[in-house]
Amino acid sequence: KRWQEAMDDIQARKERMSKALADWEAYTQALARARTTLEAREHDLAAMQPLLLDVTAAESALESLLSQVTGEPLGKQVDEAGRKAE
Repeated sequence: KRWQEAMDDIQARKERMSKALADWEAYTQALARARTTLEAREHDLAAMQPLLLDVTAAESALESLLSQVTGEPLGKQVDEAGRKAE
């Protein structure tokens, strides 16, 4: 009887270890997928960065051009346009 109990205990431990291993493999695969997604997003952001810098530079250039053409800072023009609209 003791022999059978020991064998049952070993079998139960084996099953728990197999389940733990399967869970670990699933977590590892999920982590790998998440890492791949993160790397893709980082690549997308890196590709967008020059475009964002170009937009900022274009806005600055436009603001500078408007200031030069009118002789007034852009903020005053916006305020004046707002007053006229009211």
